[in-house]
Amino acid sequence: MNLIKNLFKKEDSHLSESEISIHVNNLRLDSLDLIPEKSRTHVQNCDECKNAVVEVLGFIDSQNIEPEIYSESASALVMGNSLNRMLPMIAAMLVLIIVPFSVYKYNTNESGYILNDDYEALLGSVFRSEKVELISPEIISEYSSFINFELSETPVELLYLLVYDVEENVVFETDFNSAEKILNLEIEDGIYYWKLESENDLIYMGKIIK
Repeated sequence: MNLIKNLFKKEDSHLSESEISIHVNNLRLDSLDLIPEKSRTHVQNCDECKNAVVEVLGFIDSQNIEPEIYSESASALVMGNSLNRMLPMIAAMLVLIIVPFSVYKYNTNESGYILNDDYEALLGSVFRSEKVELISPEIISEYSSFINFELSETPVELLYLLVYDVEENVVFETDFNSAEKILNLEIEDGIYYWKLESENDLIYMGKIIK
């Protein structure tokens, strides 16, 4: 069934409506091994596509639509009649799924800056019992020309300090093996999030406003 794999885009990107339909159909047939590995991995790691697959699967099951059984002919591999008829409704459903997801993940604050709601929910959380106390900065702090990170004592394990933009891209990272570190960041105005973590654990998380 290599022809099924040819129906998917070669690049790693969000699945189209037809690709989601084929993915769901193969999921119902317990034949995900026929889907390209890159597409399977993308769905596993992408909340947007994963949510779309779950919603479409639930919708098709609720309509009692039988999965399409693929034949060996190329014409049967494109999509069966039942899935083909459902494609406009699936496309409309994906708009309802994907648009709210994007709005939820990236909102704006009073200043008009974009926020990452996933990271916002973690601010102020206690991630593990920590003997080394964070003295500065505040969990939410403003950035001018530099920002000072200070711990109550030198950590006994190697820590890492990472700074992310709202799209969760790392814009800065460094080892943190002392009680104090001053960051001079060349960043645009906006919202950024920082994480202080060990090799295995997230220890502190905060937000920078510039």
